[in-house]
Amino acid sequence: MLITKSFLSMRYQAISVGFLAVCLLLAGPIHAQQEEKAKPELIKSMGLPDTWKPYVGGLFGLDSAGENTQVYGEFNLGIRRDILNPLIGLLALEGEGYFSFLSDETDGGLRFGIAFPIVFLRIGWDYSFRRERADFMWTFRIPLRRGGLFGLGDDIRFDLIPKRSIYSFGISIPLDQPYMGRTRPVRSYAALPKASMEKRIAYAPSQELGEVLMLADKSADWINRFTTPFFDQKRKMNKKRTQLFVQKIVQFKDHIDEKDENFPEGRTFEEEIRFYHECLERAFSLAAGSNREIGIRIAKQFREVLFHDVLLPYNQCFGQVRKPESILGYAVSASRNFSGWLYSRSDIPPDRRDGV
Repeated sequence: MLITKSFLSMRYQAISVGFLAVCLLLAGPIHAQQEEKAKPELIKSMGLPDTWKPYVGGLFGLDSAGENTQVYGEFNLGIRRDILNPLIGLLALEGEGYFSFLSDETDGGLRFGIAFPIVFLRIGWDYSFRRERADFMWTFRIPLRRGGLFGLGDDIRFDLIPKRSIYSFGISIPLDQPYMGRTRPVRSYAALPKASMEKRIAYAPSQELGEVLMLADKSADWINRFTTPFFDQKRKMNKKRTQLFVQKIVQFKDHIDEKDENFPEGRTFEEEIRFYHECLERAFSLAAGSNREIGIRIAKQFREVLFHDVLLPYNQCFGQVRKPESILGYAVSASRNFSGWLYSRSDIPPDRRDGV
């Protein structure tokens, strides 16, 4: 049989097409599996808090009903049922069983009460199996710390049964409430570094340098005013408040209209920023021995340190209560880093470094 070249060519093309089709069919499922693996997990919603809230606790206190005051201890297990919105905690019902012991006897009982979680209070009755009677009681559950003292959403509990002269305190721990005490940070504020008292270098700037620093300080003050002018107005604007508001507006307008050799176009926001940086470079130049090139280089490093060591970490806490409400802690760290850079530079005269 004779096989022509054209027949072989067609055969190879058919085999190549078939091989390519098989590869595409196999690649489809593999690509789909990779996409399925890369698909992020769905976010689980916490939903509303459960209306049924079981808890367990322990108490320790004193029982002074008899002639001698005795040590009182208790283990309890109970459940709370919210009647109104569980997010607010206005009203709830509680039932509880307990086992108690004194120095020479044991007891048990049941409790039922009406709780007002929003004010940490429960009032109700305690039925004692040994005494065979019910007495009025007060219970306070107070969250001393976010998340609880042990990170379990636990509360400190105080019980008072006046007729039995039983006063006890202890802890209450939620059961089967996985999000209790775990949804927010333990601290309700952002902790900023505290400033440490470090030795300061006595330095008396020259008259020219002092004047430049005063000009820079004035521009910095107006940059702050332009950024946050505090034009807050009360809901009820009376005549006096309106006059104060107008005075502030006029003060800003008069300042913007000021013109001199440093501000030929007026003291606008942009011009204040420009002049502030010019003063900064001028001040470092004078402190470094009237060397403008070195002064510009120092000012650039100063801005870098200020931005990374003070502004960025402070602004990361935006919208949070800060303690202490001060940037001095960051400033101390920034000053230390800036001094380390300064004293490592060979192009800055050693006798000028302290002034810089």
